[in-house]
Amino acid sequence: MYALITPARNEAESLAALAETVAAQTVPPSRWVIVDDGSTDGTAGVAADLADRHPSIVLLRSGRAHDRLHEGRRLGRDLLALQEGVRLLPDGVELLTKLDADVTLPPDYFERILDAFAADPRLGMASGTRCELVRGRWRLRPLTRSTIAGQCRTYRYACWDAIQPLEPHMGWDGIDEARAILAGWHVRPLPGLAFRHHRPRGRRDGSSWRARAAEGSA
Repeated sequence: MYALITPARNEAESLAALAETVAAQTVPPSRWVIVDDGSTDGTAGVAADLADRHPSIVLLRSGRAHDRLHEGRRLGRDLLALQEGVRLLPDGVELLTKLDADVTLPPDYFERILDAFAADPRLGMASGTRCELVRGRWRLRPLTRSTIAGQCRTYRYACWDAIQPLEPHMGWDGIDEARAILAGWHVRPLPGLAFRHHRPRGRRDGSSWRARAAEGSA
């Protein structure tokens, strides 16, 4: 049993494309929480329409109760959205995935993720490898053996619980990996499992250096 949490800010077009790939999964999620953190482009409308049509999808809108989501990417806005989404997960969820709105997945992505966690009881965090469009060609972005992709990272719930509290600071999605390893969990990317990341690094934050810093890899 797995769940998805998608932080979304001004991602109307991307969210619609992501929803198609989630709907095509050979093993569907039991819950998909979409956290709209103050979008101005119709993202909330797209998410609300998805929630109306699919009982497993829940839309969480930011508002006065969630003003802290507006603090900015480099202060960990996506972590805040993830934490808000986790609170809405049903009992029994064994795996949770932070799934960015600007990715698309092969149909067997989560089937293979589930298989990997079933094969290794100490696997705490995992991801596929991201591909990005470079000069008209999709290219893999290599990861180290104990580093996973920030755009689509899956946690075993017991591992997620063990590494709390995570603070919303730049590089949190590296601190979580370190804490998991120190706690005895395995953290690894899955070879041969790729997903597409449609926003080039640096577009959201204004420069590739700032984007790498926001991911903890500068």
